[in-house]
Amino acid sequence: ETVAYIQYRLREVGAHAEHIFEFPALERIHVLTQGIPRRINRLCDLALLVGYGEELKSINASHIESIHQELIGATAAA
Repeated sequence: ETVAYIQYRLREVGAHAEHIFEFPALERIHVLTQGIPRRINRLCDLALLVGYGEELKSINASHIESIHQELIGATAAA
């Protein structure tokens, strides 16, 4: 359901969902967010922002893991 949710959200804004997140990244998002929409949105939003800033052609599982670690660190520091 997480993959379908992300693809739906991307399609709604006119993106080609299959080209942004690699499938292993989508699986990692599901594991890290436990399928909770608010967490999915937050992680994907930051991943898209980082991907844009780093001019990535797609976002892979290692990018997701790194971004998640940054979120955990930011949350712990707050």
